[in-house]
Amino acid sequence: MAFITTSGVACIIEQLKELEAAGVQGRILTSTYLNFTQPEALRRLLQFRNLELRIETKKAFHSKGYLFELDNGGFDLVLGSSNLTQSALTTNIELNIKLEALKFQDELIQDYQTDFNEQWEQATVVDESFIKSYIELYDSYKRNYGSLQLEESSVAYGASSATEFRPNAMQIDALASLEKLREEGSDKGLIISATGTGKTFLSAFDVKRVGPKRMLFIVHRRTIAQKSLESYQAIMPEIDMALYSGSGRDSSSDYLFATIQSIANDLERFDPNTFDYIVIDETHRAEAATYHRVMSHFKPLFLLGMTATPERTDGVHVFSLFDHNIAYEIRLHQALKEDMLVPFHYYGVTDLAIDGQQIDDHTEFKKLTSPERIQHILHFANFYGACDSIIRGLVFVSNIDEAVIMSVQFNEAGIPALALTGKDSHEQRQKAIKQLEKGDLRYIISVDIFNEGVDIPSVNQVLMLRPTQSAIIFVQQLGRGLRKSEGKQYLTVVDFIANYKNSYLVPVALYGDTSYNKDNLRKLLVGESQGLPGACTIDFDRIAQQQIFDSINQSNLRKFADLKLDYKLLKNVLGRIPRMMDFYSMGKRDPYQFVEYSGSYLEFVAKVDSDSNLSLTDFKRELLGYLQKFVNDTKRKLESDILIDIIKEGAYYFSRREKAQIQAAIHVVNLKFDFIRHQKSDMRISEKLNLELVRLHGDKVVATEEFSSILSDITFKEFLLDSAQYSSSVFAQKLSKSQLSGDFILHEKYSRRDILRLLNWDKNRNSAILGGYRMSPDHTNCPIWVTYHKDQVEDSINYADEFLSPSRFRWMSRSRRTTSSKELKPIIDAPESRVRLPFFIKKDDNEGIDYYYLGDVIPVPGSVKDSTMPDGKGGSLDVVKFDFEFEHKVPDELYSYLIQ
Repeated sequence: MAFITTSGVACIIEQLKELEAAGVQGRILTSTYLNFTQPEALRRLLQFRNLELRIETKKAFHSKGYLFELDNGGFDLVLGSSNLTQSALTTNIELNIKLEALKFQDELIQDYQTDFNEQWEQATVVDESFIKSYIELYDSYKRNYGSLQLEESSVAYGASSATEFRPNAMQIDALASLEKLREEGSDKGLIISATGTGKTFLSAFDVKRVGPKRMLFIVHRRTIAQKSLESYQAIMPEIDMALYSGSGRDSSSDYLFATIQSIANDLERFDPNTFDYIVIDETHRAEAATYHRVMSHFKPLFLLGMTATPERTDGVHVFSLFDHNIAYEIRLHQALKEDMLVPFHYYGVTDLAIDGQQIDDHTEFKKLTSPERIQHILHFANFYGACDSIIRGLVFVSNIDEAVIMSVQFNEAGIPALALTGKDSHEQRQKAIKQLEKGDLRYIISVDIFNEGVDIPSVNQVLMLRPTQSAIIFVQQLGRGLRKSEGKQYLTVVDFIANYKNSYLVPVALYGDTSYNKDNLRKLLVGESQGLPGACTIDFDRIAQQQIFDSINQSNLRKFADLKLDYKLLKNVLGRIPRMMDFYSMGKRDPYQFVEYSGSYLEFVAKVDSDSNLSLTDFKRELLGYLQKFVNDTKRKLESDILIDIIKEGAYYFSRREKAQIQAAIHVVNLKFDFIRHQKSDMRISEKLNLELVRLHGDKVVATEEFSSILSDITFKEFLLDSAQYSSSVFAQKLSKSQLSGDFILHEKYSRRDILRLLNWDKNRNSAILGGYRMSPDHTNCPIWVTYHKDQVEDSINYADEFLSPSRFRWMSRSRRTTSSKELKPIIDAPESRVRLPFFIKKDDNEGIDYYYLGDVIPVPGSVKDSTMPDGKGGSLDVVKFDFEFEHKVPDELYSYLIQ
C-alpha cells in the first residue's frame, strides 16, 4: 500500500500481534510517495519479527493491494483504494474488490504475485537506519510544504480561526433548542455535553445571543473559572469581565466568573435579582449545600446548567433542579461520530500473572508494584505507543501508594513520570501538566484527581491499571485524552485486565451500552456491533476477552439495588414514572429485567416507588405478569402487535395468507401454550376462569368481552400497551441487524420454551424433552440444540459434537440409536422428508438457558454413518454421526467465540 500511518497500524496492531504469535509470515511494501507514510508507523511495524518491510523511494508508487494465502491452498486478494490509514480502514468512502481463487488457478493471482515480487526486489529494506534518514526528509518536507496528512487534526471547537469564532454544528442545534425553551416560557435549561465538545463556548454563544446586562458563571475551581473567562473574552471582547475568587472579589464587572465557595460565602453582597443569566458548570455537583444556597438565593431570568455526567450514582437530582428541561444532549459516542473528539484505539491486555496467580480485586499491594508487573506495563505501553513518537500519558491506578511507588519505578526504567494525588497542591498539579505538555514528563500517574475538570489536550495515551468500578468513571478517565490538539490523530488506551469481578463494565463503558443485557454485552465483545463511533477501534487479546466473558457470566446484572437505582435515575430525568419504552428509547437498562425480577414491570414499580399508587386485583396482576413475561418477551412480534392494535384501534386486521400464523399467536395470547397456574390454587388461570382474551372475527382479531372488561382498567391497559410496544420495538431493532428464518432471527438467542413456541407447538413440552432434539407432534420440524463445551458430563451423554468449519457441523444422535432407528429416519431423509431442522447452540452452561440460532441445517449427502461412543463402563454405545450443512455460514466472530 502506498501510504501507512501510525493510526492505520493502530487499527490492526492486535491482529498483527496474533499473527506473530501464530508464526504467520508476512511482507509489507509501502512508499515514500508525497512523504505521506509516517516514520513512526514504520518503526511500529518493525516490532514484529514475522514481518518483512520494504519501501519504494524512487517511483510514484500509488498501489493498494492485499493478498492472503489460506490454509486450504487458496488466496484472497483485495484490490482497491484503501491505504493503511485510520480513515481508510474505518470512515472514508473507499472502493475495494475481493477476489477468491484456488492456488495457480487464477491468472490474476499469478500476475499480482509476479508484479509484487518485482517491486519487492527493487525496494529498499526498512530498518532503523533507514527510518532515521527518512525522518530528516519527512520533517524537512513538512516544514517547507506543510503536512499532506489526509487524517487532519482541527482547531479547538468553538474557534474557526485564530481571530474568528463561530458555533459548530452541535452548538447551532443546542442554541436553537435553548431559544425554543425560552420561547415556551422556561427559565431553566440543562445541557448534557461530553467532555471536549465545547460546552463553555456554547454557553458563551447563548449568553451573547441573549445579551444579559449581568451574568454569573459558577465553577468549582479557580483554574476552570479563568479558562472560562478567557473563552468568553474571545467571543465577547467588548464586555467587562472579571474573576470572583480568592482575594479577587470585585463584583462591579458585568460578567463574573466565580468559584462556588467564593460566591456562596458572599451571598449577602448580592441582591437576588443582580444577575439576568447564570451558568452553572459541572452541574452534577449542584446537590451540594453550597450550590443549593446559591441557587435558592438568586432569581435570574435564565439559569443554564452544563454537565457531561448528570446520571450520578450518589443520589443527585440534577434534572429536577432544572425542571427536567434538557435543552440539548450530546454523549461521548455521538461526539466521536461527529468528529468533535479524536478517535480512540482501545487495547484490552491481560494483566501479568504473578507467581502463577492472576491479579484480581484482592491482590496484595506488593504484587501490583512488582518489577515484573512494571516491566509488563511498560512493554505494552511502548508496543502500542501513541499517535507520534512522543508519548504524553496518564496512568490511572488504585491507590496513592501504588501511584507513588510506580512513578519511582518508571523513572528507574528511564521513563520520566510523576505521581499526583489529592494531597498535591493546585500549583503542583499545574506544574506537572505543563511538564507533560512540553515532553519533560512521559507520564502522570494518578488515582482519581484527573477524572474531570482537567484539560490536557496533548494527552495521547491512557493506561488503565485499576479495576473498573464504575462505567461513568471509566468514561471520564478515557475522556481525559479525547480532546483535539494540533497533530494529534487519535488516543491510545491500554487497559490491563485481570480477574476483576466488575470487568463486565468495560464493554458497558466502551460501547455505551447500558442495557446490562448479558447477550448484548457478549455480542459487543465478539465484534458483532455495528455501532462503534467514528474511526475508533476496540481490541482484546484472547485471555483478556475471556476474563470479561467470565465476569459477564458470573455477575448478577440484575441486583435489586442496581435495578432500583436505574429506575430512580430515569425517573429523575423524566420527572414521572418511566415506562418500559422510556428505558428502551433512551438506551437505558433493558426493562425486561424488571419483569424478570418482579414478575411484571408494574410489580417492580409498586415495590420501589411509594409515589406510584398502583392498584390492581390479584387476578389482573397475575394476568399482566404473564402477558409481559411470556407474550411480550421480544421473541416474536406478532402477539405484541395484536395486543397493540386491539388496545389502540379495537382490532388487528390480517390477510388470508397470514391466518395460520395468526391462529398460533392467538393460542399463545390466550394462555394455551404455557401451564401458568393461578397463585391461589393449583389450576391454570385459563382453566379456572375458562379465560379467552382474543378471538378471530372474520379478517380481524378482536378482544373478547372478558378482555374488554379487563382493559377498561386504565392501569392494566397502559402497562400492557407499554410492554407490547417495547417488545415489538426491540424485535424490529433486532431484525434490522439480521434476517428472519421462519419466526427466528438469525444469530439471536432462544430458550427451549421460545423454540417450541416459535415453531408453533401446541404446548410447552420442554419439561418432557430429554436429549438434544425432539420431533414435533405434527412431524413438521425437529429442533436441535447443542451445548458446545460440555463440562463434567457422564461419558454416556458426552456427545462429540464439533464444528468442521463455519459452514459445517458434526453432530451425534442420542445413544442407542442406529441409522435404522425410526426416530432418525426423518432427519436422515431431510430435506426430502420435509422436516425442518432448526439448529441452536450455546458455548457452555455458563451462558444460561438460551441458545444461538444458527439457521436451519440439512445432512450432507453420504455423511450419515453408524458409530459408537464410550458408555463410561468400558464398553460402547451405538450412535449415529451426521455432518450438517448450515443454510447460512456462521459469522467469523461468533464462530471464533463458540469454538475457543
